[in-house]
Amino acid sequence: MHFTRNHNRVINAAITVGNVTIEPSNEAKYLGVIFDKELRFKIYLQYIIKKGTKAAMALSSIAKNSWGIQYKYARLLFNAVISARTDYTIIIWHRSKDENKMVTSIQACKLDKIQRLAMKVITKCYKTTSMTIMEIETSLQPL
Repeated sequence: MHFTRNHNRVINAAITVGNVTIEPSNEAKYLGVIFDKELRFKIYLQYIIKKGTKAAMALSSIAKNSWGIQYKYARLLFNAVISARTDYTIIIWHRSKDENKMVTSIQACKLDKIQRLAMKVITKCYKTTSMTIMEIETSLQPL
């Protein structure tokens, strides 16, 4: 795999070891992180959103309004599973001081949706409840 953001450089060099030729790929997975050749991490962000939403929906199925797990256990599950999945390697791919503020706000907005869904399940509140209020009630840190 060759990493570059320069569109003028076409890098298609293959490596030949003995009789085996290895062609470069467009993406690679290393320690659970999906790297693309431009290091933009769009595919990895989609992967995180899919996994986080799936975990939040699983949490909602076991923490119903009238029955289900208690508040403290739902919060513990959120911290142990959902938060750990979404925050894993965030320091690598999320550029908070990027020159393109729109990209970083879109990334944060997509991850906030997962946290909002999980906090709504934990607190058993209305859909229109403010994100800030839910963060205070659950004592969870904003992304």
